[in-house]
Amino acid sequence: MDAFIAAISISLAQIPGIIIRYLPFHNDIKTNKRRLLFATYSIFFIIETIVHFIFINKYSMRIFTFKKSVILGGIILVLINCVIIKSKFFQHMFVSCMQSIYSLFLQTIIALMQLQFFLSKPIYYQFLLQSILYILLFAITIYPLTKILKGTFMVYMKEDVPHHWNILWITPFCILFSDVVLTINNQWISGINQLISRILIIIACFAIFKCTSIDLKEKKSKDDILNNNQLLKLQVSDLNNRFQDIEKNKESLNILRHDMRHHLYLIKTMLDKCNYNEINSIIDNISKNLSETNIISFCKNPIIDASLSAYIEKAIEKGITVNTKIDIPFDLNIDTTDLAVVILNLMENALNASSKQKSNKDKIIQISSKYSNGTLAFRVKNRFDGKVDFDEEGLPVTSSFGHGIGMRSVKAFTEKYNSSLSCSFENGWFSTILFINNC
Repeated sequence: MDAFIAAISISLAQIPGIIIRYLPFHNDIKTNKRRLLFATYSIFFIIETIVHFIFINKYSMRIFTFKKSVILGGIILVLINCVIIKSKFFQHMFVSCMQSIYSLFLQTIIALMQLQFFLSKPIYYQFLLQSILYILLFAITIYPLTKILKGTFMVYMKEDVPHHWNILWITPFCILFSDVVLTINNQWISGINQLISRILIIIACFAIFKCTSIDLKEKKSKDDILNNNQLLKLQVSDLNNRFQDIEKNKESLNILRHDMRHHLYLIKTMLDKCNYNEINSIIDNISKNLSETNIISFCKNPIIDASLSAYIEKAIEKGITVNTKIDIPFDLNIDTTDLAVVILNLMENALNASSKQKSNKDKIIQISSKYSNGTLAFRVKNRFDGKVDFDEEGLPVTSSFGHGIGMRSVKAFTEKYNSSLSCSFENGWFSTILFINNC
């Protein structure tokens, strides 16, 4: 019975660490992987308990062995996370080191209680008390902990923001390792000095959290600004091109107007001679010259029209069919530039997805909008032959390095103008609909 109590105590001591290491990544984990992860945890829990039960029955156990067993089990569980939740090895290392430091702090408080009140109890019951009190203290502190960590780096774990995780994790790792070296002994705690040390380490931990979060937030903001600047440059460039086209067309129209009386004189002359073939030729030539001065317009708003024109032209150059039915008025009650940037982001996503389609018939984009009673609905649809995953906010997620900035920009727009964004993927069509009220 004593061996079973000790074995189950070691396994119970892993539960808080499992929860803390899981939370920053839970939004990124698909349902099937989540099930696999929990199934693996359960299998490990059973195997660990059995192995320790056999070991304790044969060799007995000391505090020193208990500590080593808990640490070894934690390392294996971290490796399980790394295998199942892929492509985030250094993030796992960072989170695991920070979690371990926090766990050591809680266990130090429990160890002080052991030292004061339970040192006379049998060793195996001390193990059980250590684990149960640790779980209870964790349960009490988890809610305020999540409140404190709200807005820190955990928010950006699901964001595909390039960051130097490969270096950042070393700081908490070194703090943890230096502390563990002194902790692995046959005592629950070496005294009040160790508690003071752990408190200072916890303060250092929160400083690391805060600095990491600020750095990530600034990095995200810079990426968003850079992305929007690139889109605005494209927008300005296309506006300049369209103004140049307008100037050229004005010049061409002036020439046509000047030459019109000559054409009319020729037509009259040919009519007198009943030379209808020549008349048809003159009219065809005039019609051709007029068509060359025509500028395709997609909507009445010049800024939005320029934005659409830029990407529609790029799509056509890549062999992508673009169908448009757009109704956007000249005057809007929102910043037209903000809306133009959103449209450019949506168009860029659709363009990138369409250009990757294997079949030419799937290289198609549909753009439509409707304006009525101050409400604008704008939709972009494109074919996609892959799989689309959505986060808890209904936005598509991607593991591709450097992507996802555009959708963040669109989301920021919806928050600024109290509008709504809806994304869906059905029957090979990915659709994004933006609803803007009081527009």
